[in-house]
Amino acid sequence: MAYHLARQGVPVTLLEQGPAPATGVTGDSFAWIRDAGGHWPGGAQDLREYALADYRRLENELPQVTVRRTGSLSWADTPAEDSRPGPGQFRIGRSDIAALEPNLRHPPDQAIHTPSDAGVDPTALAHALVATAGAHGATVLHNIAVTSLQMTNGHVEGVLTSTGLHAAATVVLAAGTGVPKLCEPLSADLGIAASSATLARVTAPPGLVKTIVASPDFEV
Repeated sequence: MAYHLARQGVPVTLLEQGPAPATGVTGDSFAWIRDAGGHWPGGAQDLREYALADYRRLENELPQVTVRRTGSLSWADTPAEDSRPGPGQFRIGRSDIAALEPNLRHPPDQAIHTPSDAGVDPTALAHALVATAGAHGATVLHNIAVTSLQMTNGHVEGVLTSTGLHAAATVVLAAGTGVPKLCEPLSADLGIAASSATLARVTAPPGLVKTIVASPDFEV
């Protein structure tokens, strides 16, 4: 949001609690870009159809960003648990699975192939967005933790931080699971919770995994 607002000439101050962008939940994101599948409540589902097109636009605007359009291969414990293929998705058998991922030791009998799915390096993307926002006039401040909203007569007029007050006409919270705590003065009931997962970064020979693979036990 800082990137898009700064490009439009809107004065923006970006407060980052870490020493650099993407040191929190963004850096731990799996960064799987897709416009179908999954469980997305409320308005999030309405935005899904624009995700792939938006990333194509970002690639044109930010040459340092690379989107890996590898497609995805996913399956559940039993074929009956797999959801019906949606638009742009295909149910495939063992021969097609082997062609897409020849190094799978225990391929399933069936899987859902989504050729349009893609992935991105979330840390590199965040750095590119923040750097470009700064180049367009945004003020970017690191190592500053937002502790609470500044409230006056029931209205938000800025944020209190470890370095003092930052006044603002509009405040955008992008603090992940910290958002409900910050919104307590607003009596807002936000269902934001941590998603338990283990993220491992490994090295492997190029081409060992050719698509985004999502099995019942792991995602690669």
